[in-house]
Amino acid sequence: MGSSYIVGTSFAILVTQTVIACFKFENWIYMFCSVVIPSILMFVVLNECPESPKFSYILKGDQTRAQNALQKLRESSEVNDELYELKVEYQAIERNTRFEFYYLWNDSKIRNALFISIIVAMSRHMTGISGVQVLAESIYKKMMISEKSQSYLSIALLVVSFKTSLIFAFLVERLGRRTLLLIGLLGLFCALVFLSFCLALREDLEALNYLNLITLFLYIILYSCGPYFIPHFFFAELFRTNYRAIGATVSVVTIYLVPLLISFCFISIQFPKLKERQSKK
Repeated sequence: MGSSYIVGTSFAILVTQTVIACFKFENWIYMFCSVVIPSILMFVVLNECPESPKFSYILKGDQTRAQNALQKLRESSEVNDELYELKVEYQAIERNTRFEFYYLWNDSKIRNALFISIIVAMSRHMTGISGVQVLAESIYKKMMISEKSQSYLSIALLVVSFKTSLIFAFLVERLGRRTLLLIGLLGLFCALVFLSFCLALREDLEALNYLNLITLFLYIILYSCGPYFIPHFFFAELFRTNYRAIGATVSVVTIYLVPLLISFCFISIQFPKLKERQSKK
């Protein structure tokens, strides 16, 4: 279930990119207005959606509300087993001392889990995905591809990413998180080395531009098979219930903070080169 979130995100990005390719600049006003429709739909649907049973029982201590929510979600009155599991979890949390943020660093078991979740979260962006996305445009231009064809290629990459994520979302329970992460990261390392080699020699051999494009698709497949979606739910399996919320917070912050830092580093590297090119012109 955790991987379904990132599969849905991949599909949303694919739809967005497809719409961008189809819309002309003059029609963007209609694109912005169309956001009103899903916003109203979500407001109506979420208003009818019950509160989380775990939130109602464990955090608010309201057993009746949790039972009603379970019955509505399961469309059945037989929810005693799930309600009992929530009760056991609630009693276990009540027996423990109140959680404080510094426990993450004082408890060696929690600290190790936090360290692993941060490393896994960092691996999502330390694979070079930001740089590859920038290089993709350079590869297209070297192949003398038109702007319209570039849009289609970008959509094709997103289609490959979505399909790969969808396939491995079902296989992750059989193959395991560690196996998919290792396969993805090792494959990405090889793909990046090969892509760097081709980019360095593409001025001498124009045929390498097509090889770059093939490597780019292979890179997206390897990225989507594990490093793309596993960090988003991996942390939930490392922490106990009473530590899960703060562990998830630290992991999610890492996921979004790392690309920001990488962007700043990328700008500091690229800006002097762009300035030098402009001075030569």
